[in-house]
Amino acid sequence: VEDMLEDKRVFPVDIENAPPTNLERDIIKPMFKRILHVYAILFHYHTENPVYGYDRFIMEECFDQFTYVSLYYGLVDFNSETAKYLQEQIDIPRNSYLRERERDNYR
Repeated sequence: VEDMLEDKRVFPVDIENAPPTNLERDIIKPMFKRILHVYAILFHYHTENPVYGYDRFIMEECFDQFTYVSLYYGLVDFNSETAKYLQEQIDIPRNSYLRERERDNYR
C-alpha cells in the first residue's frame, strides 16, 4: 500500500498530471476494503487492551470517521462478510449519517 501511495503515476503531485481514470475502482476501493479488514482485526482481537498506545475511544472515533467517508463516497460494501464482524461499530455512524442525509433532503 505504501508503494502505491508514493507512486506519482497513481497519486500525481503536479496539478498538470491527472490521476488515472480507474483510480476509484481499482485503487481507492481496494484500499478502503483493506482498511476495513484492519479495523475488523483490531476490534475483534484488541478491544480489551490498548492498541499501540491508543485506547478504544480513539479507535472508535477513527472508525466513525472512516465509516462516514466510506458511506458518503460509497467506497466500502458494508454488507460484506468482513463488515458483519463490525456491525455494532458500523450501526452508530451509519444511522447518524442516514439521519443527516434525510435532514438535508428536507431542507
